[in-house]
Amino acid sequence: MPSLRHIAENEILLLDVIGFGGFADVHSGLWVSGDREGKGKLAVKVFRQVKTENDALTLQTLNRRLHAEISAWLLVQPHPNILPFIGAYHHDSERLPALVSPLREAGDVLSYLSRNTFSCRSLALGIVNGLAHLHAHNIVHGDLKPKNVLIHIDNEGKPTPEISDFGRAKILDIKGYTGSLHMTRRYAAPEVLNPAHTPDSPVVEVPRERANEVLTKASDVWSLGMVLLHVLSGREPYPGLNENQIVLALVNGQEPKEEDHPKMITCPVRARAWTILKCCWKLKDGPEARWSAKECANELKIPLEGHTYYNLWAE
Repeated sequence: MPSLRHIAENEILLLDVIGFGGFADVHSGLWVSGDREGKGKLAVKVFRQVKTENDALTLQTLNRRLHAEISAWLLVQPHPNILPFIGAYHHDSERLPALVSPLREAGDVLSYLSRNTFSCRSLALGIVNGLAHLHAHNIVHGDLKPKNVLIHIDNEGKPTPEISDFGRAKILDIKGYTGSLHMTRRYAAPEVLNPAHTPDSPVVEVPRERANEVLTKASDVWSLGMVLLHVLSGREPYPGLNENQIVLALVNGQEPKEEDHPKMITCPVRARAWTILKCCWKLKDGPEARWSAKECANELKIPLEGHTYYNLWAE
């Protein structure tokens, strides 16, 4: 595992906020001193200062999450389909260190595909390879979704997908570690969601203490299938359904329907692509029946060989 680089306050200039989450804001940034001065733009994840009645408890939670995120991210460095981790930025003595990575100005995979025509096969295979690399190191991502797949554009203009955001990652080799269950439900595996609900009741996730039970490589593969469906078809899983309705559909054994993704019907390898996606879900057979990410990678190479699978969003 690479060692953690510690970045001093005077090495980076923080700029505008470009994104935010439950506990942190993401700023753009620039190197302003040191050996990297002027070399590339940065994304800096800055944890918000704790200001609640339970400051000590909240700080303890943030420290635990930060340690887990850094550990998981470092374990899978380097890989072409994993966002590079530059280091921990010590910008304020009263705050937790910020996490620094390259800024991917092309945005996430959906933003990129909405503006560009490119082979979806390469992007899909890159996402699968990235997840297979995580799983080979016994890391469960825990929140795989299109917004967590960023696009790196190389000097020749070629896009490469990179899995990002390890704030909900789970390290299987650490006994007793409990990950976060606050997932994006449209892409979440059914076992992560509490089935005890009615159509009018709020969606409730399983208790946090069950995270080790439900956050698995198999739950990641379910999410992978949903991400690939969105990338390959240009349409989100379960279009037109809200989160409560999605959970109800899962309880009733309803996987995504081909007719809800008409642009995939024109794909020359539609049947094989759907077979791969359905093997990521296996809703009626259960998580243990799903393919591994490695199996998905191997199969994805076969049906698309010789086909230029262009962006289906392009009219």
